[in-house]
Amino acid sequence: EFQSSRPAANRTTEKGVFVKQAIPGTPAEKAGLQKGDIVKKIDSSSVQTVEELIQLVQSKGVGNTVNVEFIRENSLKKLSLKLEARPDSTELIK
Repeated sequence: EFQSSRPAANRTTEKGVFVKQAIPGTPAEKAGLQKGDIVKKIDSSSVQTVEELIQLVQSKGVGNTVNVEFIRENSLKKLSLKLEARPDSTELIK
């Protein structure tokens, strides 16, 4: 689950998409994304909102691999993940 990152009071926050939860079994979790990570780029495209991230991932297509650039504990990190069909809502709440 993702949300757009916003600066908290008296604190600077990286722009990007904040990972609220890495749902077990999803490509994000399998690749190593964790709660608290801030996704900055998918391949070479910057993302700042959840909508941008979803649109970009959907444009890449199931079965393709994307490179994800993200911030974890103030360090820039990179990983690759293979896109899969998104499970329906009932699968996510099991």
